[in-house]
Amino acid sequence: KKKKNTKKKKKKKKRVELSVLLIKPHVIQVFPNAVDEICLRLIYEKYCVSDIIKIEIPDMTYISKLLAKQRDHKYYQTWCHNLWKSRLPLIAVKVYRVNAIAHLKYLCGPVDPVHAKQMHTNTLRAQFGVDIIQNAVPISFERERVYLLLYQFFLNFFFFFFFCNFNEKCSKWSWSCKKKKKKKKGEKPNLLIKLKNNHNNRGEMDYALLLVKPSAAQEHQHTIRAHLIAHGYDVVACKILTLQPHEFKSMIVDVSADKMPQALKYVTSGPVIFIIVSKVSLSFFVLLHCVHVRCVCFCFSNGYYHLSQLIGPRIPDPSKPFTLRSIFGTDELHNALEATFDKKSFVHNIKIALSSEEISCLPEPVRELLVDPIPQSNFSHDSLKKLIFFFFFSSTI
Repeated sequence: KKKKNTKKKKKKKKRVELSVLLIKPHVIQVFPNAVDEICLRLIYEKYCVSDIIKIEIPDMTYISKLLAKQRDHKYYQTWCHNLWKSRLPLIAVKVYRVNAIAHLKYLCGPVDPVHAKQMHTNTLRAQFGVDIIQNAVPISFERERVYLLLYQFFLNFFFFFFFCNFNEKCSKWSWSCKKKKKKKKGEKPNLLIKLKNNHNNRGEMDYALLLVKPSAAQEHQHTIRAHLIAHGYDVVACKILTLQPHEFKSMIVDVSADKMPQALKYVTSGPVIFIIVSKVSLSFFVLLHCVHVRCVCFCFSNGYYHLSQLIGPRIPDPSKPFTLRSIFGTDELHNALEATFDKKSFVHNIKIALSSEEISCLPEPVRELLVDPIPQSNFSHDSLKKLIFFFFFSSTI
């Protein structure tokens, strides 16, 4: 008897991928809250929105590079001229998800929004597109093109994306529930990447305490939490209370002595929300080697620094429209949020905000942080300014 083939078909590997979604200028003109709505839709589709930046268009050659993969399309020249005439910036959104590049094709929908509104009503082009020229989201689904966009717009995270295996090293960001493979006997360890082995290869956790001020707490509390989750922060706990004047005075807050009486009166005028968030802080280095160049890249990804960039400057800055203070704040006093940007202030403020019974209900890592002494050599957002170092050593041929 012939032996039957018992070989099982290999399943496709589910890996977390990074991708870039571009939003055309007319979308923001027609729909003022389009960026927030698109981000919330991406979160609903299990994407994580890590960065949002504004891209100024200097000349036509820049547009032709952006739409390089669509040169064969009959509307290519019309698209380029339309973007150049608008003289408005594009919005680039960096997202990651399991099989993100393939899934974005279905989420964006057909190129023509008219066809999308008839057949695929739940897509982004059907919701925000006008016609085939103003189709809301120009995107190419080739991996090489996505890598080039990531390198062009998000250079500081490119090496982390290109070399790290998210499923094995950062299971916090993995939705695939993939079991770790056991190492075979005699198998050599991977020497290309060495991640800091803290907290089961997940890196050190950075915890921060946010204070949502009364007006923002009453109107935008759910939206603020959605923004934090979209940028990779885990919400550990929340508490609503009305602060007493002596409690706010004893907290470590970035408020000048001249404006403390006004801030004290405003913060104690109504209920505020305390939100405890956490994010992984990673440090790693990548060693690249080729015939002509050797490159060592040593990188830090710090949760406190990212939080300071997300919240924005104390006075809401119109030049940074995607920070939380510019979205939900109006001036220096009504700037929506206060936050802690190092471990020392986090430990000090959390003992004021929470009672001993509430602290005992927190997760074990947070309770250990409140009991153990904090080391002096502590990475804060002041001392860490996007530490990305490149050391190039030219090799002899």
